[in-house]
Amino acid sequence: MAGDVDTIREFLVGLGFKVDERGQKKFTDGILSATLKVAELGIAIKTASAAVVASVTVIASQMESLYFASQRTGAAVANIQALGFAAAQMGSTAEAARGSLESLARLMRNSPGGEGLIHSIGVQTRQANGGLRDTTEILADLGKQFAGMPFYRANAYAQALGIDEKTLMALREGMGQFGDDYQDMLAKAGMDSQEAAKSSHAFMNEVRSLGAAFVILGQKVATTLTGKLSGDLRRFRDGVVDNFGRIAGIVEKVASGVLLVADIISTLALRGMQAIGAVVDWFNGLDGTVKTVIEAVAALGIAWKVLSAGFLATPIGRIIALGAAILALYDDYKVWREGGQALIDWSKWEPGIKLAGKAIAWLRDLLGDMMYRAIAAVDAIDAIVHKDWGRLKFAVGEFLHGNGKPYGGSDAQQPAATAAPAASAGAAAPAAAAGRQPRGIRNNNPGNLNFVGQAGATRETGPNGRFAVFETAEAGLRALADQLRRYGARGINSVRAIISKFAPPSENNTQAYIGSVSRRLGVDSDAALNLNDPRLMHGLMDAIIKVENGRNPYSTEQLASASAARAAGPQTAAGAPVSVTQETTIHVTGGSDPQGTAQAVAQAQNGVNQRLVRNMRTAAQ
Repeated sequence: MAGDVDTIREFLVGLGFKVDERGQKKFTDGILSATLKVAELGIAIKTASAAVVASVTVIASQMESLYFASQRTGAAVANIQALGFAAAQMGSTAEAARGSLESLARLMRNSPGGEGLIHSIGVQTRQANGGLRDTTEILADLGKQFAGMPFYRANAYAQALGIDEKTLMALREGMGQFGDDYQDMLAKAGMDSQEAAKSSHAFMNEVRSLGAAFVILGQKVATTLTGKLSGDLRRFRDGVVDNFGRIAGIVEKVASGVLLVADIISTLALRGMQAIGAVVDWFNGLDGTVKTVIEAVAALGIAWKVLSAGFLATPIGRIIALGAAILALYDDYKVWREGGQALIDWSKWEPGIKLAGKAIAWLRDLLGDMMYRAIAAVDAIDAIVHKDWGRLKFAVGEFLHGNGKPYGGSDAQQPAATAAPAASAGAAAPAAAAGRQPRGIRNNNPGNLNFVGQAGATRETGPNGRFAVFETAEAGLRALADQLRRYGARGINSVRAIISKFAPPSENNTQAYIGSVSRRLGVDSDAALNLNDPRLMHGLMDAIIKVENGRNPYSTEQLASASAARAAGPQTAAGAPVSVTQETTIHVTGGSDPQGTAQAVAQAQNGVNQRLVRNMRTAAQ
């Protein structure tokens, strides 16, 4: 374009015109604007041309279908159009009318008796010279004859001739006026439908020929490229085959890198879960008072975080990043300690790590002692509120001494006023040192069963006392086992059903309880359990005791004794039900008398049952 502008400028100068810079710029901008307008006009014309071609193709296709219908039916194209228009005006459709016309022509063309049937209705099919009449005229005359018949008879003829019901009803009403109106419109428009249909057929032939030419061109190009590309594909294949080793090595390195990253991520996640599990186990091992204090401190910390979230946003992000880095270093150190391939040689750092560990242990003991004294202070305040002077004396003493052990543990001094009943001479009773032990341990009632008059048990003292207090830990364990077996006898035999009954949502986090017991047992929460199995009962009791008390201080022998007491001892009426599986085979010979055969079978079965009851007399009640 710039060259054309320069040429025009030189031409104007040659004619004697003076062209300054401003005039030249204005002239150039005008030419550019005109060029853009012309380009836009060209695009618009191209788009309009494409739309026109598409519209012409659609119309030509419709006219061509009329051309072929005219060839098949022997009717003029204009008559077919007029028939469709009139049918649509009378409640039918142009397609239905054309279909009826096609069926009538097919009958006359293929059936020797078709014209005879039409003649019997009173309609002529031939002209005076013997030529076939226009099928639309025959159909119109049939409509006039149908109009004078009862509808059922006209419909029977119409079905025989292939005329649909809607078109039949339009023919009976008379479609001549609408057909004439359409013919008048064609005449006024100067439209020769027959010639238009013929031209459309020729046009569509050219369109199809052009499409076929493009298909052939595509096949030609594809065939040419096939020969050329085959050599390229062969060379590519040879390159892959010749470099199998290198390609495999590259793929192996990429896969190894991906697996290494996945291994690092999974290992870090495992270490994190192990650390979280250790914290959870430590927290579950604390008594109720310690848990209450920790939960209160955590709630205050969360509230403080919410109040100052905007201020702490950036520091918290840094702390999290630092924690992730420390976790990665800890994982690498664990790998080194376990003899694996670590990223860092920790041998030179191990002395410093041990010193740091001692410092952390000292800090842990210091914090533990501070926590112990804080708990003692809270306990002392609570004792003052409840006027429990014995507990107050104990709490003050613990606050002054402070030893970092679990508050109220066996090494702490116990107030005489809160000591639990002593265990029996032959039984180990961890709950003997009651002090500030969990409630269930103090009461020798590790399942925290409500007092309902159990033999040998008493109700808790105090205004809120509702749990049973057993004389020994073994008695409480047996009571828990008996309660669980009673559930089983009533069909309550899954973890979900048992815990939902044992610890209802009205006073427990039942869903968390169910999840904890299911994980410890390693079973699905809805799986049916055999509560007469001592091993399963042992595990179920252990899980419940840990949830109720935060820990299980009882020995394996104590739990095994309680869980197997019913299974090992004599069965009572309230014990596990006796089930009998019996298979009886009775051989019958003869059988000419059906009644006698039946009586013999019944007597034999009764004898078998009597022997079974006699042999099971000690168990069957």
